[in-house]
Amino acid sequence: MTFGEYRMMGIWKYRMSRAAAHFTCAVIVGLCPMRSASAQMVDFNQFSDPAGIISNVGEAALSEWTNTVTAPATSGSLRFYGWYDHLSARYQDGSGTATNPANVQVLENTTMTAKYVDESTDSDTDTVPDWYELYYYGNTNNSASSDTDADGYSLHEEWYRGYD
Repeated sequence: MTFGEYRMMGIWKYRMSRAAAHFTCAVIVGLCPMRSASAQMVDFNQFSDPAGIISNVGEAALSEWTNTVTAPATSGSLRFYGWYDHLSARYQDGSGTATNPANVQVLENTTMTAKYVDESTDSDTDTVPDWYELYYYGNTNNSASSDTDADGYSLHEEWYRGYD
C-alpha cells in the first residue's frame, strides 16, 4: 500500500490508495493533494493550432497523470479534432475518438496541442467535413459510404444526422 498526505482545513489526513484519494478529492471540497518536497516538476504546456484559442504554460509532476484543459469544441468557424503531444501522438479512446480533455502521463517536458480545422474543409472531397473524420478516426481515409461501426448508417449519414 502507498500512503500520501492530504490536508483539509489545517488537519492532516492520510490516504490508503491513489485512486481513492482522487475520488475523495473530487467529492470533498477542500481536500487537496500535497506533493512531497522531492517531486520533480517539468514543463506542461498547452496550446492550440491555430494559435490563440488555448495558451496555457505550466508545470506538472514528473511521472504523474494530469489532464489538459477541455478544448472548446468550436472557435468561430474552427472545429476541434484532437489533442496531440509534442511527439505527434494523438490522444483517443478505445474506439479511436479524440479525448477532450486528454489524460497525459508526464514523462518529460511536454507540450500538448489542441488542433482545429475550418468546419467547411473537406480535403478528400467525400462530402464529410475533415473535422468529423479527424475527430472520430484521426484521419480522412474513410469514404462517405463506409460504415465503420456496422450500424447500417454510412459515414455521411452519421455526420449529417449528428450521430457518432
